[in-house]
Amino acid sequence: MRPAHLSRLRIPGATLDDLVRRHAEWALGAGPFAGLREARLAAGVPADLDVDAVVGDRGGDWSFKFSLPEPGGVTRSSAIRILHRGADVVVEHLVVRDGPPERLATPHADAPEIVRWMLANLPTIEPAQLRASQSSVVDELDVAALVAWALDPERTVPLLIVSVENASRAPLVDADQLTRRVAGMMTVHRLGSVRASYRLRDELTSVGLDEKLGCYNGGVRILWPGVRPGDNPYDHLLVLPVRLTGMPPSTRTEQVAGVFCELVAENEDLRRWIRDVEGPAPPPAERRPAPRPATPVTLGPRRTDEVAPPRPDSVGPVPPRFTSPPRLLPPPPVAAAPPIEPRSAPCAPIDRGAPPPDAATGDAPTVEAAAPPPAAAARELEPALEPAPASTRTTSKSTWLALADDLAAGLQLAEEQEKELETVRSELALARRDLRRAEQERDEIRGSLGPPRTVAAALAIAEALFAEQLIVLRSARASAEDSPYRDPARVLFVLGLLANCDVGGIGDVIHRALGTMARWKPKDSPETIKAFGRERTWTDASGALKTFGRHITLGHGVSAQKCLQIYYDVLADGRIEIAWCGEHRPTVGEDT
Repeated sequence: MRPAHLSRLRIPGATLDDLVRRHAEWALGAGPFAGLREARLAAGVPADLDVDAVVGDRGGDWSFKFSLPEPGGVTRSSAIRILHRGADVVVEHLVVRDGPPERLATPHADAPEIVRWMLANLPTIEPAQLRASQSSVVDELDVAALVAWALDPERTVPLLIVSVENASRAPLVDADQLTRRVAGMMTVHRLGSVRASYRLRDELTSVGLDEKLGCYNGGVRILWPGVRPGDNPYDHLLVLPVRLTGMPPSTRTEQVAGVFCELVAENEDLRRWIRDVEGPAPPPAERRPAPRPATPVTLGPRRTDEVAPPRPDSVGPVPPRFTSPPRLLPPPPVAAAPPIEPRSAPCAPIDRGAPPPDAATGDAPTVEAAAPPPAAAARELEPALEPAPASTRTTSKSTWLALADDLAAGLQLAEEQEKELETVRSELALARRDLRRAEQERDEIRGSLGPPRTVAAALAIAEALFAEQLIVLRSARASAEDSPYRDPARVLFVLGLLANCDVGGIGDVIHRALGTMARWKPKDSPETIKAFGRERTWTDASGALKTFGRHITLGHGVSAQKCLQIYYDVLADGRIEIAWCGEHRPTVGEDT
């Protein structure tokens, strides 16, 4: 099971009945959703099902589950809860996809039509920033406002930032399609240029945030609410171009939306949510005991003071674990006979069948009461050998007590298991976070291996490889971010030559290595410096303004894709200070 949407929208002053009927119309393809009718019928929705039947007798808050089949044996289920919250109404919408694992291998997200309808037609819906139906374009001058909004403590909605690729000057994902797919969950902001990406990094560092929180070269970044200085950049996922370019272009935006949707839903118990919406399971069918054979009837009179034993089937079957053995009551006390005075003459045996002798003759012992006949004695002892009614009541009471004890133990066990489940879920969340960080670090390493795809990547690799020889200034990074030069591998090669060759003979080395595709000059002409000296003046590592003259030109012509210049200077300690790595600087020559 993988989430495809999760939103919670609050509508102040809304009527719950109206929202319930709208959702029922959406499920059936009726009313404003009539365009979905054919698809609903094709998916198996009964043609005779009407809105009133879907609404049902809700009795207050309303919950509903709606499932539709997708190709490949996948089921798309929507679990909806519409709840009263004081004078407001809250609509919670969860969409999950379930099916064969191979069909769910890639993430997917798409906001339901009813969610997009509410965002477009309910003007009071909150959060208000989710009402946008298209991505907002952020130019270089708008970046400061975007950073201020990202740091706003009242922001409750995640921000998705989409950057443009350095070479093509276009994003790798469709920002407007991404906005539709994550509607109700987050907002999408598209940086309008490469320089906007660079400005974003500057603005982030100016407020104390890590520059790695930026977004560049076609990547897509999420900034969670509550971002603060000191935040770990890996907690705010950045999907890098090296991963984006590995996705099919036709499904790239869909997969990116799915990645960030799963981030929103990762702390939710999706299966419990589905169970809560479905309601409790129906009670099991009653199991009736099998008929017992008839009890044989004993003919003859029955004593009125005798209590009949309870019928085994009068109290129903008792689970074996709660049965208790019948208790035998002790026989009733029998009054002791008075002591018999011994006589000198031996006692003759008494014939109990004969009438007692006359007490006046003194020939027989005097007995106050004769012993009862055997049959009567058996009847007197019979109640003591049978389970008494009190025993039956005691057994029933002990059964209920055992049931109560077992229920309390079960509830305690469920509570302990719930705590263990929460612990496991927390551990899984931490593991997923660590996995995302490892994946992002892997993508960063993969992006730095092999031929660089952009001039900015080539400059970053050179700076990392030759950290002791090269000093890369901010102006060089900015120009590299802007450069669409189509051969970044050549840029990396030339920077490697600068870092490792004798600076005095670099011109000859470059000529032998690249021929006419590269030219070295120790300085610009006086006419060019006079006319365009400001175009060659940048802030050096010490913070002072300095005009740079040494430069290497790659390629020919005036097109920024075919020509690039690297301006640098050699410091007293032999290190190379790179001030520019981008488009050709203006000169007085006609061809440039």
